[in-house]
Amino acid sequence: MFLLLDANVIVGNPLLRGRQWDAVADAVASEALDLYVPELAVDEAVARYRDSAALREREAKKALKTWPPRSRELVQEAINASESFAAEYESLLRARLEQMGAEIVGYPEVEHREVALRAISRSAPFDREGNGYRDALHWYVFVDLLLTCEPEDPHAFLLSADKRAFGPARRRELLAEIEKLDVEWEVKILESISDFKVPGQFLDDEGSLDYEQERQLHDAVQDAVLAGGTPKDFTHSLAAKTEFDVADVLEVLLLDVNVEGVQIERKSRDLWINYTAQATCLVKLESVEILDEDAGDYATHRDTAVWVLDLSGNAYSSGNRIDEVASLRLDTIEGDAPA
Repeated sequence: MFLLLDANVIVGNPLLRGRQWDAVADAVASEALDLYVPELAVDEAVARYRDSAALREREAKKALKTWPPRSRELVQEAINASESFAAEYESLLRARLEQMGAEIVGYPEVEHREVALRAISRSAPFDREGNGYRDALHWYVFVDLLLTCEPEDPHAFLLSADKRAFGPARRRELLAEIEKLDVEWEVKILESISDFKVPGQFLDDEGSLDYEQERQLHDAVQDAVLAGGTPKDFTHSLAAKTEFDVADVLEVLLLDVNVEGVQIERKSRDLWINYTAQATCLVKLESVEILDEDAGDYATHRDTAVWVLDLSGNAYSSGNRIDEVASLRLDTIEGDAPA
Protein backbone atom coordinates (compact mmCIF):
# COMPACT_ATOMS: atom_id res chain seq x y z
CA MET A 1 0.00 0.00 0.00
CA PHE A 2 1.27 3.46 -0.78
CA LEU A 3 0.19 7.08 -0.38
CA LEU A 4 1.40 9.95 -2.59
CA LEU A 5 1.04 13.56 -1.43
CA ASP A 6 0.26 16.55 -3.65
CA ALA A 7 1.83 19.91 -2.81
CA ASN A 8 -1.42 21.50 -1.63
CA VAL A 9 -1.69 18.91 1.16
CA ILE A 10 1.61 20.17 2.57
CA VAL A 11 0.61 23.80 2.05
CA GLY A 12 -2.48 23.19 4.18
CA ASN A 13 -0.35 21.83 7.06
CA PRO A 14 3.22 23.04 6.44
CA LEU A 15 5.00 20.52 8.71
CA LEU A 16 2.35 17.77 8.54
CA ARG A 17 1.65 17.96 12.26
CA GLY A 18 -1.17 16.29 14.14
CA ARG A 19 -2.23 12.84 15.23
CA GLN A 20 -3.44 11.87 11.78
CA TRP A 21 0.00 12.46 10.30
CA ASP A 22 1.67 10.77 13.27
CA ALA A 23 -0.53 7.73 12.58
CA VAL A 24 0.68 7.74 8.97
CA ALA A 25 4.29 7.86 10.22
CA ASP A 26 3.58 4.91 12.55
CA ALA A 27 2.18 2.91 9.62
CA VAL A 28 5.31 3.68 7.57
CA ALA A 29 7.54 2.61 10.46
CA SER A 30 5.65 -0.68 10.78
CA GLU A 31 6.01 -1.25 7.00
CA ALA A 32 2.23 -1.27 6.53
CA LEU A 33 2.45 1.79 4.27
CA ASP A 34 4.86 3.45 1.85
CA LEU A 35 4.72 7.25 1.82
CA TYR A 36 5.90 9.10 -1.30
CA VAL A 37 6.33 12.84 -1.81
CA PRO A 38 7.36 14.23 -5.20
CA GLU A 39 10.36 16.56 -5.24
CA LEU A 40 8.05 18.86 -7.19
CA ALA A 41 5.63 18.91 -4.22
CA VAL A 42 8.43 19.94 -1.88
CA ASP A 43 9.62 22.69 -4.24
CA GLU A 44 6.09 23.97 -4.75
CA ALA A 45 5.15 23.84 -1.07
CA VAL A 46 8.29 25.77 -0.09
CA ALA A 47 7.68 28.44 -2.73
CA ARG A 48 4.02 28.85 -1.82
CA TYR A 49 4.75 29.00 1.91
CA ARG A 50 7.39 31.68 1.42
CA ASP A 51 5.09 33.69 -0.86
CA SER A 52 2.25 33.60 1.67
CA ALA A 53 4.62 34.43 4.53
CA ALA A 54 6.03 37.39 2.59
CA LEU A 55 2.48 38.64 1.94
CA ARG A 56 1.59 38.41 5.63
CA GLU A 57 4.80 40.20 6.56
CA ARG A 58 4.16 43.02 4.06
CA GLU A 59 0.64 43.52 5.39
CA ALA A 60 1.93 43.54 8.98
CA LYS A 61 4.61 46.10 8.10
CA LYS A 62 1.99 48.35 6.49
CA ALA A 63 -0.01 48.27 9.72
CA LEU A 64 2.96 48.98 12.02
CA LYS A 65 2.24 52.70 12.15
CA THR A 66 -1.28 52.03 13.39
CA TRP A 67 -0.01 50.33 16.58
CA PRO A 68 1.24 52.08 19.74
CA PRO A 69 5.02 51.87 20.31
CA ARG A 70 5.14 48.79 22.60
CA SER A 71 2.72 46.86 20.43
CA ARG A 72 4.75 47.91 17.41
CA GLU A 73 7.77 46.14 18.91
CA LEU A 74 5.77 42.94 19.40
CA VAL A 75 4.44 43.05 15.82
CA GLN A 76 8.01 43.55 14.55
CA GLU A 77 9.13 40.54 16.60
CA ALA A 78 6.38 38.48 14.96
CA ILE A 79 7.49 39.66 11.52
CA ASN A 80 11.09 38.72 12.30
CA ALA A 81 10.02 35.27 13.54
CA SER A 82 7.97 34.73 10.38
CA GLU A 83 10.91 35.71 8.17
CA SER A 84 13.23 33.37 10.07
CA PHE A 85 10.85 30.41 9.83
CA ALA A 86 10.26 31.01 6.11
CA ALA A 87 14.02 31.02 5.50
CA GLU A 88 14.39 27.69 7.34
CA TYR A 89 11.17 26.12 6.08
CA GLU A 90 12.64 23.89 3.38
CA SER A 91 15.12 22.23 5.74
CA LEU A 92 12.42 21.85 8.41
CA LEU A 93 10.01 20.26 5.93
CA ARG A 94 12.62 17.84 4.60
CA ALA A 95 13.55 16.89 8.17
CA ARG A 96 9.91 16.22 8.99
CA LEU A 97 9.45 14.06 5.88
CA GLU A 98 12.57 12.08 6.79
CA GLN A 99 11.24 11.64 10.33
CA MET A 100 7.98 10.28 8.88
CA GLY A 101 9.85 7.81 6.70
CA ALA A 102 8.71 9.41 3.45
CA GLU A 103 10.57 8.75 0.22
CA ILE A 104 11.04 11.84 -1.95
CA VAL A 105 10.49 10.98 -5.62
CA GLY A 106 12.28 12.87 -8.38
CA TYR A 107 10.67 14.71 -11.27
CA PRO A 108 9.02 12.36 -13.79
CA GLU A 109 10.81 11.50 -17.03
CA VAL A 110 8.14 12.35 -19.59
CA GLU A 111 8.42 13.76 -23.09
CA HIS A 112 7.45 17.43 -23.47
CA ARG A 113 5.30 16.49 -26.45
CA GLU A 114 3.26 14.06 -24.38
CA VAL A 115 2.55 16.70 -21.75
CA ALA A 116 1.79 19.31 -24.42
CA LEU A 117 -0.64 17.02 -26.25
CA ARG A 118 -2.35 16.30 -22.97
CA ALA A 119 -2.78 20.03 -22.37
CA ILE A 120 -3.95 20.64 -25.95
CA SER A 121 -6.60 17.94 -25.64
CA ARG A 122 -7.62 19.29 -22.20
CA SER A 123 -7.19 15.82 -20.73
CA ALA A 124 -7.27 15.59 -16.92
CA PRO A 125 -5.65 16.85 -14.81
CA PHE A 126 -5.50 19.84 -17.21
CA ASP A 127 -8.57 22.05 -16.96
CA ARG A 128 -10.76 23.33 -19.80
CA GLU A 129 -8.39 26.28 -20.35
CA GLY A 130 -5.32 24.05 -20.56
CA ASN A 131 -3.98 24.96 -17.10
CA GLY A 132 -2.45 22.28 -14.92
CA TYR A 133 1.17 21.63 -15.90
CA ARG A 134 2.35 20.95 -12.33
CA ASP A 135 -0.74 18.82 -11.67
CA ALA A 136 0.13 16.73 -14.73
CA LEU A 137 3.66 16.17 -13.43
CA HIS A 138 2.25 15.01 -10.09
CA TRP A 139 0.00 12.60 -11.99
CA TYR A 140 2.92 11.20 -14.00
CA VAL A 141 4.81 10.56 -10.74
CA PHE A 142 1.78 8.65 -9.44
CA VAL A 143 1.47 6.60 -12.64
CA ASP A 144 5.19 5.79 -12.57
CA LEU A 145 4.80 4.42 -9.04
CA LEU A 146 1.89 2.24 -10.16
CA LEU A 147 4.05 0.84 -12.96
CA THR A 148 7.22 0.26 -10.93
CA CYS A 149 6.15 -0.63 -7.37
CA GLU A 150 5.42 -4.22 -6.37
CA PRO A 151 1.71 -4.50 -5.44
CA GLU A 152 2.00 -6.77 -2.39
CA ASP A 153 -0.90 -4.88 -0.82
CA PRO A 154 -2.40 -3.43 -4.02
CA HIS A 155 -3.99 -0.25 -2.70
CA ALA A 156 -2.66 3.08 -3.97
CA PHE A 157 -3.85 6.52 -2.86
CA LEU A 158 -3.26 9.96 -4.34
CA LEU A 159 -3.96 12.67 -1.78
CA SER A 160 -4.76 16.05 -3.32
CA ALA A 161 -7.01 18.90 -2.21
CA ASP A 162 -7.02 20.34 -5.75
CA LYS A 163 -10.63 19.79 -6.81
CA ARG A 164 -10.04 21.47 -10.16
CA ALA A 165 -7.40 18.93 -11.18
CA PHE A 166 -8.28 15.82 -9.17
CA GLY A 167 -11.80 16.45 -7.90
CA PRO A 168 -14.93 14.42 -8.70
CA ALA A 169 -15.42 16.10 -12.09
CA ARG A 170 -12.05 14.80 -13.38
CA ARG A 171 -11.66 11.65 -11.29
CA ARG A 172 -13.56 9.31 -13.62
CA GLU A 173 -11.31 10.27 -16.53
CA LEU A 174 -8.14 9.74 -14.50
CA LEU A 175 -9.27 6.37 -13.12
CA ALA A 176 -10.21 5.25 -16.64
CA GLU A 177 -6.63 6.02 -17.65
CA ILE A 178 -5.38 3.74 -14.86
CA GLU A 179 -7.62 0.90 -16.04
CA LYS A 180 -5.90 0.99 -19.44
CA LEU A 181 -2.53 0.41 -17.75
CA ASP A 182 -3.63 -3.10 -16.75
CA VAL A 183 -1.98 -2.91 -13.33
CA GLU A 184 -3.07 -4.76 -10.20
CA TRP A 185 -3.40 -1.64 -8.07
CA GLU A 186 -6.74 -0.51 -6.69
CA VAL A 187 -6.54 3.27 -6.96
CA LYS A 188 -8.34 5.97 -4.98
CA ILE A 189 -7.99 9.75 -5.14
CA LEU A 190 -8.64 11.47 -1.81
CA GLU A 191 -9.11 15.14 -0.89
CA SER A 192 -8.10 15.10 2.79
CA ILE A 193 -5.88 13.08 5.08
CA SER A 194 -9.01 12.50 7.17
CA ASP A 195 -10.38 10.47 4.22
CA PHE A 196 -7.42 8.08 4.42
CA LYS A 197 -7.85 5.06 6.64
CA VAL A 198 -4.41 4.26 7.98
CA PRO A 199 -3.85 0.49 7.69
CA GLY A 200 -4.29 -1.35 10.97
CA GLN A 201 -5.11 1.82 12.89
CA PHE A 202 -8.72 1.12 13.86
CA LEU A 203 -10.76 -1.75 15.25
CA ASP A 204 -13.71 -2.96 13.24
CA ASP A 205 -16.11 -2.00 16.06
CA GLU A 206 -17.84 1.37 15.80
CA GLY A 207 -17.58 3.63 18.84
CA SER A 208 -20.01 6.19 20.20
CA LEU A 209 -19.96 9.35 22.31
CA ASP A 210 -21.74 9.82 25.61
CA TYR A 211 -23.57 13.03 26.51
CA GLU A 212 -20.54 14.64 28.16
CA GLN A 213 -18.30 13.89 25.17
CA GLU A 214 -20.91 15.34 22.81
CA ARG A 215 -20.97 18.51 24.91
CA GLN A 216 -17.17 18.68 24.89
CA LEU A 217 -17.13 18.20 21.12
CA HIS A 218 -19.63 21.03 20.72
CA ASP A 219 -17.46 23.36 22.82
CA ALA A 220 -14.25 22.32 21.04
CA VAL A 221 -15.79 22.90 17.60
CA GLN A 222 -17.07 26.30 18.73
CA ASP A 223 -13.55 27.26 19.86
CA ALA A 224 -12.17 26.12 16.49
CA VAL A 225 -14.77 28.21 14.63
CA LEU A 226 -13.80 31.29 16.66
CA ALA A 227 -10.13 30.57 15.84
CA GLY A 228 -10.95 30.48 12.12
CA GLY A 229 -10.54 26.78 11.41
CA THR A 230 -7.72 24.29 11.77
CA PRO A 231 -5.15 23.43 10.52
CA LYS A 232 -5.95 25.76 7.63
CA ASP A 233 -7.33 29.22 8.42
CA PHE A 234 -10.58 29.75 6.50
CA THR A 235 -11.01 33.44 7.34
CA HIS A 236 -9.50 34.44 3.99
CA SER A 237 -12.48 32.70 2.35
CA LEU A 238 -14.82 34.82 4.47
CA ALA A 239 -12.99 38.01 3.48
CA ALA A 240 -13.09 37.00 -0.19
CA LYS A 241 -16.89 37.17 0.00
CA THR A 242 -16.66 40.92 0.64
CA GLU A 243 -14.68 44.01 -0.29
CA PHE A 244 -13.00 44.00 3.12
CA ASP A 245 -9.40 42.94 3.80
CA VAL A 246 -10.06 40.90 6.96
CA ALA A 247 -12.98 38.84 8.23
CA ASP A 248 -13.03 37.16 11.65
CA VAL A 249 -15.72 35.23 13.47
CA LEU A 250 -16.68 37.51 16.35
CA GLU A 251 -19.37 35.31 17.90
CA VAL A 252 -20.98 31.93 17.28
CA LEU A 253 -24.70 32.63 17.59
CA LEU A 254 -25.92 29.08 16.96
CA LEU A 255 -24.00 25.83 16.48
CA ASP A 256 -25.31 22.40 15.51
CA VAL A 257 -22.74 19.57 15.54
CA ASN A 258 -23.55 16.15 14.06
CA VAL A 259 -21.36 13.10 14.72
CA GLU A 260 -20.98 11.19 11.44
CA GLY A 261 -18.77 8.36 12.67
CA VAL A 262 -16.65 7.21 15.59
CA GLN A 263 -13.69 4.84 15.15
CA ILE A 264 -11.72 3.14 17.92
CA GLU A 265 -7.92 3.31 17.56
CA ARG A 266 -6.43 -0.15 17.92
CA LYS A 267 -3.34 0.77 19.94
CA SER A 268 -4.66 3.43 22.32
CA ARG A 269 -8.42 2.78 22.27
CA ASP A 270 -8.85 6.51 21.67
CA LEU A 271 -11.91 7.58 19.68
CA TRP A 272 -11.51 9.29 16.31
CA ILE A 273 -14.58 11.31 15.42
CA ASN A 274 -15.84 12.50 12.05
CA TYR A 275 -18.37 15.32 12.29
CA THR A 276 -20.25 17.95 10.33
CA ALA A 277 -21.43 21.23 11.79
CA GLN A 278 -23.50 24.27 10.92
CA ALA A 279 -22.61 27.53 12.63
CA THR A 280 -24.55 30.78 12.47
CA CYS A 281 -21.86 33.40 13.08
CA LEU A 282 -21.49 37.11 13.60
CA VAL A 283 -18.52 38.02 11.40
CA LYS A 284 -16.43 41.16 11.94
CA LEU A 285 -15.16 42.83 8.75
CA GLU A 286 -12.35 45.36 8.62
CA SER A 287 -10.16 47.22 6.17
CA VAL A 288 -7.45 49.81 6.74
CA GLU A 289 -7.04 52.59 4.18
CA ILE A 290 -3.71 54.45 4.21
CA LEU A 291 -4.47 58.12 3.53
CA ASP A 292 -0.97 59.52 4.04
CA GLU A 293 1.75 56.96 4.76
CA ASP A 294 4.41 59.53 5.65
CA ALA A 295 2.12 61.27 8.13
CA GLY A 296 0.74 58.01 9.49
CA ASP A 297 -2.77 59.07 8.49
CA TYR A 298 -5.16 56.19 7.95
CA ALA A 299 -8.86 55.29 8.06
CA THR A 300 -10.37 52.06 9.35
CA HIS A 301 -13.57 50.73 7.78
CA ARG A 302 -15.62 48.23 9.77
CA ASP A 303 -18.84 46.30 9.35
CA THR A 304 -20.46 43.04 10.44
CA ALA A 305 -22.40 40.26 8.77
CA VAL A 306 -24.34 37.22 9.93
CA TRP A 307 -23.46 34.14 7.92
CA VAL A 308 -24.26 30.45 8.15
CA LEU A 309 -21.14 28.29 7.77
CA ASP A 310 -21.34 24.62 6.81
CA LEU A 311 -18.31 22.85 8.26
CA SER A 312 -16.76 19.40 8.55
CA GLY A 313 -13.80 17.90 10.31
CA ASN A 314 -12.30 15.45 12.76
CA ALA A 315 -11.61 15.27 16.48
CA TYR A 316 -10.38 12.67 18.90
CA SER A 317 -11.08 11.62 22.46
CA SER A 318 -8.92 9.87 25.03
CA GLY A 319 -9.83 9.05 28.61
CA ASN A 320 -13.49 9.85 27.88
CA ARG A 321 -12.60 13.44 27.03
CA ILE A 322 -12.43 15.31 23.73
CA ASP A 323 -8.76 16.28 23.55
CA GLU A 324 -8.60 18.26 20.37
CA VAL A 325 -10.30 19.20 17.13
CA ALA A 326 -7.87 17.80 14.60
CA SER A 327 -9.44 19.61 11.64
CA LEU A 328 -12.25 22.03 10.91
CA ARG A 329 -12.90 22.84 7.26
CA LEU A 330 -15.23 25.42 5.75
CA ASP A 331 -17.44 23.83 3.09
CA THR A 332 -19.97 26.55 2.20
CA ILE A 333 -21.00 30.08 3.25
CA GLU A 334 -24.59 31.28 3.18
CA GLY A 335 -25.58 34.89 3.65
CA ASP A 336 -25.24 38.28 2.01
CA ALA A 337 -22.16 40.45 2.15
CA PRO A 338 -22.53 44.03 3.43
CA ALA A 339 -23.40 46.54 0.74
